[in-house]
Amino acid sequence: MTSTSVAGDTSPGRRAPGPRRTIVANLVITFGEDGRPPQAHYECHRCPYRTATVTGRHAVAEFTATAAEGAAAHRAACPALQESQ
Repeated sequence: MTSTSVAGDTSPGRRAPGPRRTIVANLVITFGEDGRPPQAHYECHRCPYRTATVTGRHAVAEFTATAAEGAAAHRAACPALQESQ
């Protein structure tokens, strides 16, 4: 029987720890409860950027459908990322 050691771990079958991941932004969606309408916004944790909160089923659906483009546009202009380059 052969045992493989990865990154100092001698337990067979354990995965090696991957690279550390940090949450740098959130797409926040509240689906609406107790008669409140759904809401959504995007916030960056590198800088104080936060979109306006959209409210309503159709507005939230439209916002989330284009959230990836909005996030990419913010990353291109994020002051925290511009300082580190």
